[in-house]
Formats: sequence, structure tokens, C-alpha cells
Amino acid sequence: MQSMKKPTKLDQEQRIQDFRFVLQEQLADRCARNQNYSLRSFAKMLEISPSALSAIINGKRPITHKMKERLGLKLGLKITDLQKLKSKPHGNTKKIKETSAEIFQPIALDTFAIISEPYHYALLELMKTENFNWNAKWISKRLQVTVSEINMAVERLERVGLLERDDEGKLFDTTKGFSTDIREGLSSLAQRRFQERSLEKAISAVQMVPNERRDNTSITMAINTKDLAAAKAHIKEFRRRFCSTMEASTVVDEVYQLTISFIPLSTGDEN
Repeated sequence: MQSMKKPTKLDQEQRIQDFRFVLQEQLADRCARNQNYSLRSFAKMLEISPSALSAIINGKRPITHKMKERLGLKLGLKITDLQKLKSKPHGNTKKIKETSAEIFQPIALDTFAIISEPYHYALLELMKTENFNWNAKWISKRLQVTVSEINMAVERLERVGLLERDDEGKLFDTTKGFSTDIREGLSSLAQRRFQERSLEKAISAVQMVPNERRDNTSITMAINTKDLAAAKAHIKEFRRRFCSTMEASTVVDEVYQLTISFIPLSTGDEN
């Protein structure tokens, strides 16, 4: 199970500092809601060429004030909001890390995306598998997300420090597989989005994945709600023990996700 560093507390100005991040988040959100959505679809909506949009999102092309305003209005943003956003992309994140540690830190948009889109963690886990390939098309096929989402995920993971490059430019996982409770300290909105995505995957698996390759079961029980804290502790302990057992193999070849839902079926209203 992958861990993530606790987000640095930044003021509102820092959290919305780069318009390029807004474009990335808009594209990622659309792709998450519609598996057929692509960068080309996003470019068509913004009335810009796919190649130009790709260059902007990947930090290879500066965003002029005029371009920021035109694209921002297409997204429904207000002029007052756009004025708070930088027009130019950060550029090379490695250089920023070397010249200003204060700038190179997780911002709200990136932290939110990493928490709420499970494929970021799936990518870190996929790196452990046998014959892993850093080709974006290969990864997108394995994780069943778009190439654009993979490219953006890699950049986000680098920016928050979960991925770094060695002297030869090769990416490696800085967490080294150590696990932490990623829910601790997160906003309720981020938790809900992450959980929604995980449950959507679980529902899809029931329909699409053969029974021999999955396990979806449930049990219904009557409980005393005073025992809920103990129940959560048991589930947490089980998750960690289960993960430790499953990752003990010297050779791993697939990425799985365990989603446990312990939810009330009665309303608590006796009237």
C-alpha cells in the first residue's frame, strides 16, 4: 500500500497559483466521469488544437494572458478568478526544486487529485510488478485510463515528491512501499471523492471481471453503535495485515484494490 506525504498548508493565493494546474484538473475530472473523454475532446471544447493544449498542460508551452482569459472563460471561470492565476507554466520542476524548495511543494489542487483519483496509487503499485514499462501507452492500457491521465499523474507525483528522478533521469518511488493511513488529516471532500472512485471500480468489476479473478462478498449484521470505533479499528488492522500478506511474494504481476464498505442499512429513527 502506498503512502503520501502530509500536504503543506498554503494560503489561498498559493493554492490557485498556476492556470496550467486548473487545466490539468479539469481534464482529469472529465476523464474520470467519462472513460471515452480524451485530451482531444477537451481541446475541441476549448476550441484549441490538441497539440497546443498538450504542450500547455505538460509545461512545454507558455500560456499568454490572452490565452488564459480565453480558455478560462470557456471553463466558466470569472475574470476576477483568472487574474489570481499565473499565465506561465512552472517549467522544469527539477530546476524549481533545486532553486526554491518553498515553491516545490504539494499545492491543494495536486494533493486533492492524488487523494481522489485512485489511479495515482495504482501507478505507484504497478511500478512494483514484473516487466513494468514506463511507456505511457503501456501503463494506460494496464490501468485502463487515458494516456493524458497517466502523463498528468506522473507530473503530479513528481511535484509532491512521491516520485523522483535519479542521476540518470529514471523515476523511482520515494516511499519505498511504506504504508501510512492516507485518510488521516484529509478533508471530507477528498475522502468522499476517493471513496466514490474506489466504489465505482468495485461496481464495474462485478459486471466486467470474471468471478475467479475477484471476490465481492458482504455480510449483514445487527450491532451496537457504541462498538463502531472498535469495528473501525478491527477493519484497519485487517487491511494492513491483509496487505502485508499479499505483498509478501517476491514476484508480483497485477495491481488489486481492497475496498471494504461497513455502512448502516437502518436509519436510526425510531419514530
